[in-house]
Amino acid sequence: MPRLKRGQVGEVNFEPQTHKVEPARRGRPAPIVQTNILNGAGHATTIVIHGTTQKYRDAQGDACPLRVAVGRLGKARQETDLLIDQIRSIANQRFLRDRPLAELSRAQMKRVEEALRILTGEQHRSQKTAGAARPVLTYRTRGSFSAIDDSLHTVGGQAYR
Repeated sequence: MPRLKRGQVGEVNFEPQTHKVEPARRGRPAPIVQTNILNGAGHATTIVIHGTTQKYRDAQGDACPLRVAVGRLGKARQETDLLIDQIRSIANQRFLRDRPLAELSRAQMKRVEEALRILTGEQHRSQKTAGAARPVLTYRTRGSFSAIDDSLHTVGGQAYR
């Protein structure tokens, strides 16, 4: 069983694909976002974010909060985008190596954490308690997100303010 830590990127076998909307493939990069308390305790599963080499760029750069671009990881030949909305818990047997492929920088990990806070509604709660005048994120029909702060976000090709 691998002894990977938060922020390290493991090589994961995501097959078999359970549902068509879930990414699949063998040998995909997946950064660990689970706390090191569980990582060091021999927990049977690990929380990761699926990485893809199918890049997407919008006017702001990388379609955050749904994706975070992290560039080339370790000795990878292609750049990687992290699919933030594809966070999942996997059995540790899905890791193909005992050592990490790479490690996210502090800046990259911070972007991942910020995107996770937006998608889980935590940023809204923390800003509300800090006295923000209006929420940062609101939900629209069919689960798409609309950011209502001063910046423009693109989700699924649709621009939201």
